[in-house]
Amino acid sequence: MVVDYKLPKYAGNKQTGNIAADILKASLQRFAIINPHEESIDLGIDMRGQIVKNGVPKNQFFNIQCKGTASLDIESTEDYFTKQISVTTINFWNQQNDTTFLFLVDNATENCYWCNPIIDLNERISEIQGQKTVNIKIPKTNLINKQTTELPKEFIQSIILYVANHLNIARSLVKRLSSALENNESLDLDFSIQLLQNIIPSIEEIQGYYETIIEHLIQEIKDSWSESKEYLIKLFHNLPARKWVSNFQTNTGFLLSGKSYNDLKQEVNSIIIDFESDKLTVSRLEDLKESYKELLEYQINLLAFLYEMSCEDNPFGNYTELTNELDKLRDKIKKYDN
Repeated sequence: MVVDYKLPKYAGNKQTGNIAADILKASLQRFAIINPHEESIDLGIDMRGQIVKNGVPKNQFFNIQCKGTASLDIESTEDYFTKQISVTTINFWNQQNDTTFLFLVDNATENCYWCNPIIDLNERISEIQGQKTVNIKIPKTNLINKQTTELPKEFIQSIILYVANHLNIARSLVKRLSSALENNESLDLDFSIQLLQNIIPSIEEIQGYYETIIEHLIQEIKDSWSESKEYLIKLFHNLPARKWVSNFQTNTGFLLSGKSYNDLKQEVNSIIIDFESDKLTVSRLEDLKESYKELLEYQINLLAFLYEMSCEDNPFGNYTELTNELDKLRDKIKKYDN
């Protein structure tokens, strides 16, 4: 008589998760060292990765939470999938020294879709504490699979931005020490000096890098402004365009631009003067970004109009240089639209 002994079951969701993890590891291992976490400790991180470039491990680490599905039938729109994550898991990710990527793996197609929830939720962490869960949007364009030849630059940038955001931890430590002294608490002299010795050189080094970056940004804007002037000079010498360009300083209609030449010039010059005078504020950095985007849009419209007028003036001319410049400008502005 054969006894039918009871055995543990390999649950369907467990099987789906393991398949997804294997697919994700196979897709990422060409770009990173992937180490799975112990399954018995499941707090919301499944793996840890380290970026590898040309066979050399880089000082860029990240965590992974992998969610697998037999087929992508979860809630989605044309642009992204939506995955519900508990706020406790979000808080756990926010505690980590390294950023955590959420991956949604379609086992049927072996496509791995990713997002960086902590970067995306950075300004809402306090706000979501009253909730049990939060809906995370995973863009369909954020795709990695076995055919991927290199990690998206946005993936690497997310790792760097997370590290930059966590510089605030050092600031919090110094603030806490300062507050303790104001409250007449005793000073741990040795620890205080070691803390300052470790932090101050880094602050000075970051300041030096900041100044270099700002110099390059300002120079790029100045170069873009010079290019715009060159386009305008070419328009002045273009017969079909002359009836339009005489009023280019204030008239934006023919360029379909939101701001005129005079408006942009005043705005851009104001920002450049502030930065060259060391008037640094976070809001001014945002103004710099927006003004540069507007300048690029103005350049694109100006160059497109120049191309149109040139074709009208000489339909058989060679305008490869103009179209190449247009392509470069459009590639630049894509960075701001993504």
